[in-house]
Amino acid sequence: MPQPRTITRVLPGQIKGSRFGNRDISPVFILLFLFVLVLLPACSGGGGDDDEEEETSAQGVEISGTILEPGGTATNSNPIGLQGAANRPVSLYRVDDNGNIIGDVLDTGSSDANGNYVLLLPSNVKFSSDLIVEARLEGGEIARAIVIDKSTDITPITEYITQKLIDDPNLDLSALPVEEVEKLIVFVESLPLGPQPDMTSMLAEIAVFSDVAIEAEINDLATANPQIRISGLLSIPSPAPSPRGLTVVARSTPVPNQAVELYEIDAAQNYTGPIASATTNSRGVFTMLLPVGRVPSSDLILRADVSGDIVESFVIGKQVIVDAISKYLKDRAFGFPEFTDVSQLPIEELAQIDAAIRITPVVEADDLPTALNNIDTAAGQIVTNEFVEIVIVANETAPVITPVAPIPLTENSPNGTPVVTVIATDADPVGGVTGFRIDTGNTGNAFAIAND
Repeated sequence: MPQPRTITRVLPGQIKGSRFGNRDISPVFILLFLFVLVLLPACSGGGGDDDEEEETSAQGVEISGTILEPGGTATNSNPIGLQGAANRPVSLYRVDDNGNIIGDVLDTGSSDANGNYVLLLPSNVKFSSDLIVEARLEGGEIARAIVIDKSTDITPITEYITQKLIDDPNLDLSALPVEEVEKLIVFVESLPLGPQPDMTSMLAEIAVFSDVAIEAEINDLATANPQIRISGLLSIPSPAPSPRGLTVVARSTPVPNQAVELYEIDAAQNYTGPIASATTNSRGVFTMLLPVGRVPSSDLILRADVSGDIVESFVIGKQVIVDAISKYLKDRAFGFPEFTDVSQLPIEELAQIDAAIRITPVVEADDLPTALNNIDTAAGQIVTNEFVEIVIVANETAPVITPVAPIPLTENSPNGTPVVTVIATDADPVGGVTGFRIDTGNTGNAFAIAND
């Protein structure tokens, strides 16, 4: 049975597989392996290099990444123009909740000509959100990152997030899950930031876009807010130049000072609400608390009326982009005949399809109708294929028909005489029972079915 294709954003340090996968290792292999381990020390001579590698592995885990600083050339794949910071000092240490170094610096080194660095995390030190890697940039500026994994880049965005977390007086940094740090970084990376000449200017640019949303998110983490906060970016197609100063596909401009409302939606596409609302800041970013007890789901819709253009999005996670792509996905889902109740669709599946559309080249447009048409031209078949796979995977159980006793029928009964009512139920979350048919025995089409 086909499985849904997973569109995954590969984050620093994300492991996509292993050499052995899920293979079973036989007892014979284990015995041979143990035998080799016992035998090798007795057979080795000098063994300098091998012994040195084992010692390094026993000492700790390598932390590696790239130091990226402003000042490079902006491109579609590198919209804020970051470049590798060559030959810069880099250090690894722990901090307290005020950002002060705890104990000794754990390791130091220097980046290479491309800005790549490698440091060693001692074996007795665990990954946590108070573990910091720092680079000293030219001019004395610093850039830091919380070590979220063995692969951690140091960028203006990671410096911004690190400082924001340290600045919150109520946050226990060491207790903060690194996954939450990663989510904050991903959200800021999704914003249409523009290229800047230096770190100070870049941090100011990030702050204008992000401060309201990021500070609210961090406060929720620090105070264990029972309500879930979502943050997002509202943008629409526009003839205005891209805020990044680039010629990009699917050009979209953030909408400032615009109301964004949250609605509940049912299978018939009836809206209830608004049940929450927010207003975008000067860069189109908004933050909103979901009602108590609600979580991101496909029966929640964010909606904005921008000068008569209605832009919508499923609430597919804590970070949401409300734009032409999200509206296209919502409209297509409600128009797909197999989805009898779109509000029950898994948001993980919708997020994957949203990501698939966003990596598809789309001809830019100056208005919403043209943008929706261009998205359909470029990604319509991709969306259809993904929807079909959701239906195939979800429909794994056959409908259950309520047993019916033999029905007596008077001879020469007139046309239209009711004969029997058959009831069927389907446990599958997608599609459901859509109708009945008579496969055999209906000579001369003497019987017909009314699918009520």
